[in-house]
Amino acid sequence: MKFCYLLLIVSLFSTSIFAGEIPLKHSDQYGRYLVREGDFHRAIDEYKKQAFFAATDTQRFEYMLMIARCSRWAGDDESLHRYAEHLLVYGKNHPYILEEAHLQIGAMAAYRGNSDKAVHSLQQAVQFSISPLPKFYLAATYLQKADWDQAQSVTETITEADDQLVNLKNMLIGLSQTGREYRFKSRTTGVLLSTFIPGAGQFYADHPVDGLQAFLMVGALAAMSVVAYEYETDKYGSAGGLFAVSAGITGIFHFANIVGADKTVQYRNMRLRHDIFTRAYNAVDSEYMKSVLQTP
Repeated sequence: MKFCYLLLIVSLFSTSIFAGEIPLKHSDQYGRYLVREGDFHRAIDEYKKQAFFAATDTQRFEYMLMIARCSRWAGDDESLHRYAEHLLVYGKNHPYILEEAHLQIGAMAAYRGNSDKAVHSLQQAVQFSISPLPKFYLAATYLQKADWDQAQSVTETITEADDQLVNLKNMLIGLSQTGREYRFKSRTTGVLLSTFIPGAGQFYADHPVDGLQAFLMVGALAAMSVVAYEYETDKYGSAGGLFAVSAGITGIFHFANIVGADKTVQYRNMRLRHDIFTRAYNAVDSEYMKSVLQTP
């Protein structure tokens, strides 16, 4: 008898699942728990199960969207694009789904450093925008491109009464102003400095250790070339093979020093832009994750 009661309860519960009677806000609690714990791959598996048993297209789209989100947070480009593209095709009558699908593609592109693709996708997300978050991601991407004016312009168009989003807005405006005030170094200046004084370009790019190494190395090789020249002219009356070899080695290292100065200036500027973008992106993504997990 007890077995019959147990079988009846299990059958009723199973029927409610397949009939879609369990509400979305209850059926994905475990998935949200996994997201909070940062276990995105297990969350993806959980939401795949939920999507398979979803009773309505709306629920299925929501679960697929959670898979796309978790794929982005897990760094799984292939999974993200597969589900996001599917949502773009089959969710075209749902502006919220279209907004979120474009947002996931754009946010991942920005994270991967493909700012042009990110801007394109995020601008499309803004067209369907129900929340201000796509604009925040778009502003962060403009920071990545070092387009400070555009980043501030996009941020200032956001009107949001929520205190957390107001703080985020002020932060992005502040980062736009910070980027505008940064003194980015000129590659041409760095190359010219290292051409005439080995290592000077690296010093100019705030890499004094690299600059000192270049100065000592090229200087030592140049001194060796001078010694070789004097030795051969004193002994043979003219410079010969020893001087030619030493001068050639010096020239190679000096050329490497010039190229290194150019690369060092590029790296310095890129690092400053990346630091600004990372601060903005992490703050926006953190706020976005909170909004996703708080949504009933």
